[in-house]
Amino acid sequence: MTAGADPPAGPPLDPDPGAIDRSAGFDPSFSLGAHLAKTGLVAAGLFALGLVLTLHGPVRAWALAPLYLLAGNVVEWTVHRYPMHRPLWPRILYRNHALIHHRAFRGRAMTIERVEDLSLVMMPWYTLAMIFAGSAPMMAAVGIFLGPGHAGVFLVTAVVYFVLYETIHTLDHLAPDRLPQHGPLARGLAFVRRHHHHHHQLRNMTRVNFNVTVPVADRLFGTYEAPPPSGASGRDQAASSGPSSPGDGAPPR
Repeated sequence: MTAGADPPAGPPLDPDPGAIDRSAGFDPSFSLGAHLAKTGLVAAGLFALGLVLTLHGPVRAWALAPLYLLAGNVVEWTVHRYPMHRPLWPRILYRNHALIHHRAFRGRAMTIERVEDLSLVMMPWYTLAMIFAGSAPMMAAVGIFLGPGHAGVFLVTAVVYFVLYETIHTLDHLAPDRLPQHGPLARGLAFVRRHHHHHHQLRNMTRVNFNVTVPVADRLFGTYEAPPPSGASGRDQAASSGPSSPGDGAPPR
């Protein structure tokens, strides 16, 4: 399947890649309803477990929720900058993200054209369970040192952060006319979309704007770069000048 690029808007982006081949990693059997149902079931189960654990702790345990959200932002930045954009272990993250996702969405071709394209954007439904398994030692440590209520808050905030990440990343790749056009929500979405689209330009993908949600860690670690204004009404495509670099997702030398 090929997908055409959006018409030019504002300052030049990467050189026009022409037709974008999204056949690699594309799942023609992808069902948005089934995907949301499976992901929602896993998220609801983990969220419920977290809430049950919070019943065994003081209400003040929720005061640490902002700290856990900040930790999630740093983890998001770290995973995105390193294993997703460098051929490190587990290499499947690099393959699926740098070699497939970034080749499917680049230059001006940043939006999906059919529902099945979301198979190149959304994480597999079992990803949250894998994240839970990977973070279980940290959650256990929180439970041992602070109590089960704190472990529950940790789990609840982790689930909320994952859902927020998946939602924002999906909205980043929807056509602008499918999003709110006015008000604070529209302005917020326009900001995160420009931030993410700027990261997708070939010269930027291993360099800047690794946060998808809110660029807190990008600010903290010096990888935030404001995209040039698009200068086009109704378009919030990112802009990046300069030549593209060979090899999508290849780590810098």
